Amino acid sequence: MAFQSGHIGLNVTDLERSKEIYRDVFGFEILRKSSEEGRRFAFLGLGPRTVLTLWQQRQSPEHFEKEKPGLHHLSFSSGQHRRSQSS
Repeated sequence: MAFQSGHIGLNVTDLERSKEIYRDVFGFEILRKSSEEGRRFAFLGLGPRTVLTLWQQRQSPEHFEKEKPGLHHLSFSSGQHRRSQSS
């Protein structure tokens, strides 16, 4: 079984600025994004593969949820998909 990291999700305070940094420094492309109020995110990658997801956590300049900065999630891939079966 091939085990590898999938992608990393990060909480950020400024989604637009973060997208620019990861695009300019690493060459990531924006694969998918949402500007929906309260649910702003961007999926970044190289080609079709998602490498990084960015999640906006600051709702306004006066409000930043201090308990949420940093790692949002980390995913892994095993190359196999298990199905659950009900009896």
